[in-house]
Amino acid sequence: MKTLANFLAIGLLVSVLIIELLTLFYPYWSTVKDEDFSLTTCLNCTKLSKNWSLECLARTACFNNNNDSLCDDYTKDYYAGVIYTYIQTACIFTTIFLLEKIIIITAKKDIGNPFIIPITLFINLVLQILAIILWWGYSGVSSNNGNVEANVGPKIGIFLAVWTSFVNFIILYFYCKQGYFEDIQILEFSKKLWGFSPKIWMILSLTLLLLGLCLIIASMSTNNWVKLKNTHGGLVRCKNCDEVLWLSWECLSGTECEINTDSSNCEIYTKLASSGKTYLILSSFSIILIIFSIQAGLSRLISRKYGIEKLNIAYLAFGTIFQFISTIVWASISKAKVSSDCKDDICGDLGIFLAISSNFFILPGAFLFIISNLHETYTSIIKADNDSSEDNKFINTHHSPRSGGEISHDTKELKPNTPITPYRERGLLGPNDKEIEDNGVNKDS
Repeated sequence: MKTLANFLAIGLLVSVLIIELLTLFYPYWSTVKDEDFSLTTCLNCTKLSKNWSLECLARTACFNNNNDSLCDDYTKDYYAGVIYTYIQTACIFTTIFLLEKIIIITAKKDIGNPFIIPITLFINLVLQILAIILWWGYSGVSSNNGNVEANVGPKIGIFLAVWTSFVNFIILYFYCKQGYFEDIQILEFSKKLWGFSPKIWMILSLTLLLLGLCLIIASMSTNNWVKLKNTHGGLVRCKNCDEVLWLSWECLSGTECEINTDSSNCEIYTKLASSGKTYLILSSFSIILIIFSIQAGLSRLISRKYGIEKLNIAYLAFGTIFQFISTIVWASISKAKVSSDCKDDICGDLGIFLAISSNFFILPGAFLFIISNLHETYTSIIKADNDSSEDNKFINTHHSPRSGGEISHDTKELKPNTPITPYRERGLLGPNDKEIEDNGVNKDS
């Protein structure tokens, strides 16, 4: 892809990302009996605090069982909003993933398998279309007997699906027309690190990072984050703080604070609602950034230098910081005491211990990752450049180790369809060899 096409693709992807975020936070998605709702929250429900959501209304209406129609309407609208939110979040991840790949191409770096972009474009489009179809299907808007009416939000969702189709087609067209021929940077580690090859340390690093990710996901999923009086709850919900089981902290906060803003329960529920949301947001960022950095680590295991080295390190550094901060922020906002013999009003449970434990894997994993990346290597860059107006050319760029040395650029024309032989067979010598024989290419090749 040429530079102008790259910047156009980046601009189009940014526009898609902005609209995706808009759909998640747009306030008017549906109307149920003159009450307006976003994807999950009620905007103007009578006699309700602003913290009340569709989940609160659905659970309460179905528990009271005095109005089957409202129970059905609220439940459908709630499930539709949750499903759309989850799928749209996955769409945002794939859009950011694509954006990173295009930026790497613009910087003329290796993105790994060239088919990753068409595959991700396809997945992104399928998820986008699926999200809006499932919202319409689950919300009951299409049903003649339902009381749920579509507002402006679903129309934005339809526009987003159409716009995403157009953008993905344009990017795929540019990608196929211009062609992507990667600069394959083959790594050969020239020195051992603490007695072992840097690849061994990278394997250990990735193992620690993956274990850390598993602990983060487990902490986000468990329903045992806090012990509260005679009950317990997770990041989002409390088991039996109310007669309605598993009400969210936000629902409980809305109820208690509407009755008495100065009550201790109002303060506790508000703190737990805020701390839970903060942890989920920061940990989600951490997961995405760590996954991005893991791509580079896996590439190094097969001696490929993926992406922009400083950016890969920045991903992991910020991912580690976000996870570390998320644990501290949760404890700071919730005021929960993290101790095995806690007897306070709010005590930390399994979830916070999983969150803390994840840092003991991610921090050393990040350290080994950065050290392994910065360790001196011998790099050989191979450019495959197919131009219809010229004969195919094989360009070998031989780098001496980072400790110094000149860089020589040797070009040797090959006949069309000449196979590119493996690294050693091409005659590329290691960092301790004195020269590259026959301009970097063996005579037999």
